[in-house]
Amino acid sequence: MNKWVRHFLVVLAATAVCATQLQAQATGEIRGRVISSDLAAPLVDATVMVADQTVLSESGGFFVVENVAAGVYTLRVSLIGYR
Repeated sequence: MNKWVRHFLVVLAATAVCATQLQAQATGEIRGRVISSDLAAPLVDATVMVADQTVLSESGGFFVVENVAAGVYTLRVSLIGYR
C-alpha cells in the first residue's frame, strides 16, 4: 500500500475516533449539594432547576442533573421555609 494512502487512512481513523468522543461529550451532568447558609446543614428535598430540568436534592442535600448540554447555566433552588 502506498505510504500516502496509509497515512491518509490513519488520519481518517483518528479523526473518526475524535469525532465520536466529541459527540459523546456533547452532554454532561451537573452535580452539587444544597446546604443552608446559616447552619451549613444539608437540605433534603430542595427543588433544583436548571436547563429546563427539575430535580430534588436527596439525602445529604446532594443532587444530579443529567443530560445537560455544554454551556453556562444559572441554578435555581427552592425549598419551603427558605428564601
